[in-house]
Amino acid sequence: MRRITALAFAVLLFATPVRAAISYITRSQNNNSTSASNLVLTVPATAVANDLLLSFVESYDYNTVCPSQWIQLANTGCSSSGNTFFLNVCYRFATAGDPGSTYTWLNLAYSKGIIRVERGVDSGRPFRAVSGADATCVSIGAGLTIPALLPTGEPGDFYVGYWENAGATTTTGPGDLADTTADTTQWSTFEGDKTISLAGITPVAEAATGSSAVPWLGFAMTLRPSTSTIAPQQWGAASMPSTVCVPANCTNTTSSLATLQTNLTAASAGQQICFTGSGTLASDLTFGASGTAGNPISLCCMPGSTITGSTVNGINLSGRSYTSVYGCAESGATDSGIVTSGASSHHTIEYNTISGNGAGGIAINNSDYDIIEHNSVYGNAGTNASSFSGISLYEPIAFDSGAGIHNQIAYNASFSNLNPSGGTDGNGIILDTFSSNAYTGETVVHDNVNWLNNGACVKVYSAGVGAQNVIVSNDCYHNWQGNWSGTYRHEIEYELSADNPLIANNLLVPDPSILNNSGTGVMYDGGSGTPVIGNNVGGGVNFFFLEPPADLRELFGGSSIRAGVTTISSTPVYVPPLDAQGVPRPSAFDAGAYQYRGSVFSQP
Repeated sequence: MRRITALAFAVLLFATPVRAAISYITRSQNNNSTSASNLVLTVPATAVANDLLLSFVESYDYNTVCPSQWIQLANTGCSSSGNTFFLNVCYRFATAGDPGSTYTWLNLAYSKGIIRVERGVDSGRPFRAVSGADATCVSIGAGLTIPALLPTGEPGDFYVGYWENAGATTTTGPGDLADTTADTTQWSTFEGDKTISLAGITPVAEAATGSSAVPWLGFAMTLRPSTSTIAPQQWGAASMPSTVCVPANCTNTTSSLATLQTNLTAASAGQQICFTGSGTLASDLTFGASGTAGNPISLCCMPGSTITGSTVNGINLSGRSYTSVYGCAESGATDSGIVTSGASSHHTIEYNTISGNGAGGIAINNSDYDIIEHNSVYGNAGTNASSFSGISLYEPIAFDSGAGIHNQIAYNASFSNLNPSGGTDGNGIILDTFSSNAYTGETVVHDNVNWLNNGACVKVYSAGVGAQNVIVSNDCYHNWQGNWSGTYRHEIEYELSADNPLIANNLLVPDPSILNNSGTGVMYDGGSGTPVIGNNVGGGVNFFFLEPPADLRELFGGSSIRAGVTTISSTPVYVPPLDAQGVPRPSAFDAGAYQYRGSVFSQP
């Protein structure tokens, strides 16, 4: 498990493409007038690849789930006089083979189904807002009002509303909707849409009425134009606030890497050394001295600058303490991107983008009191067979025995880190061999979003007696992508450790195609401690992500929503005050790294 670790920060960048208008194309419909039977719906022949297919299926006393390759938006029942009326809403984006093909909804009674085809919808993040995890229900009434949705995010957002009732007469829908269909076959239904031309407009509550008091269900959404101008979550250098590295605070500024090294060599406590250029290092970039408490020596890489690593490492903080590295886009070192070795302490590594280094991304060895936050770390550990990971703390040496948090790894994206043949790591984050120096400082790993790594999302290996490791509120998605022959493949792994870890409130989504990466995705093996492990949401539960794997914010109705806990078996659980987007966690909070923002979802 040994590694000469490197410290690197990476950002996941997204382009801002041109927006296109959304348009309704056509619909198809089918019904079944018998009990306990299947319902087959046909994709309209005029659909084309990348069209959004929206299905609305209603049934009497028998519920259903979406067919394979469809994603569920709502699945709810409305009870009346001993009977339950169900509405199931699903979606998928059409492929070239979809037009004219059929999909089957199983085990329904007296069912009716509709597929609407909408063109020009953002295929990565189709929904701006929806009317909740469940459809709106009125058990008995002459009409149904679907509540207002959250405001539109940009011009061209597209509203789609759907109403159904158990009556036999025509439903009268809202007069401001276009592309409407009112149909009384099997169930009375009404559907329609409208384009909202301005950003910041609240889609009003919309009502449909009928001629008698019957059960009603309804569902509405706003769709995001293809492609949206609203960028997804960002980490790393591109996400650095302008207040972190202020040009007026630079002790000196250069675009030359050779001069940058000269400036860092001469820097003293409290100075901020700034870099504005691009280039390839001839050797490791090093600091000439340590800072002091409250007066670190800071390296500030200004927006647009890049550093290509040397034939050894990129930025090397070995033997120095009280240092800070902000905003650096580093890549391509033979070994690690950012690294320390030898006793040191108090490193702050924030808002960096670290990628494509042969060994570790951010590798902190023999240190204490380290903050690693808001970095994007990806594609590292691909060539060095000594086993490295995206972010690692290895064999820490205590600066003191003080209480409280010593190390914090938070708000990072660590993804697609590799593992060459014969390696044993490739993890998103690893706390490695804390037992070596009898290290007992508290380390907290929270609000990280890790996906598609060749090893675990988060791994702890050989933590000693007295170590305090807390792993909470992280998102883990489809890790263990490496060609592993071993038995253990869980999203969070805790191996051969003697401490009493706390592992809670994490959102874990194992890849079902990978052997042994199943269940709730947590494994504690070979340890002699007493772990506190609980409330890690995962396995076969429902998730509704914006754009997995790169954007794991849940839309609505996912199993992590309001699933956070503050105690497990009377043990208090650390609850970070802010989530991965800087949103305060309320008293009723979510499992995982993100907070759902209300009864409907709207991405900022």
